[in-house]
Amino acid sequence: MPGHRPAPGGHRSARSGHRTEPAATGAGPAAAPRPGLLLLLLLCLAAAAAAQDRDLPEAGSCLQDGHRYSDKDVWKPEPCRICVCDTGTVLCDEIMCEELRDCPSPEIPFGECCPICPTEQPSGCNLFISLH
Repeated sequence: MPGHRPAPGGHRSARSGHRTEPAATGAGPAAAPRPGLLLLLLLCLAAAAAAQDRDLPEAGSCLQDGHRYSDKDVWKPEPCRICVCDTGTVLCDEIMCEELRDCPSPEIPFGECCPICPTEQPSGCNLFISLH
């Protein structure tokens, strides 16, 4: 058609006069990556990096009996034993109990190491109210 130019990248057919587009093969250096594919790839890389960070132990942490403790954590693996994580080293000591004097029937509370002297609980209500 005289005075009519085809759009860039396309041309008019000599036979029909209809506009045709170049074939998109998706190959070669002119093919641009798809944004959705790039996003998926970035998300996979970020997830892999996060999983690696979770698997790495914290610097200075300690491992005892399958439990990981942070530096300076304190725990009691047994009632009469206390442990601390000290820059990657587990340090444990036996708990020493004070001797109870003047206690006719000392008791050791459940989960504790040292005995206590139970206090006498008053029976009944010892409430005195003064009305003036």
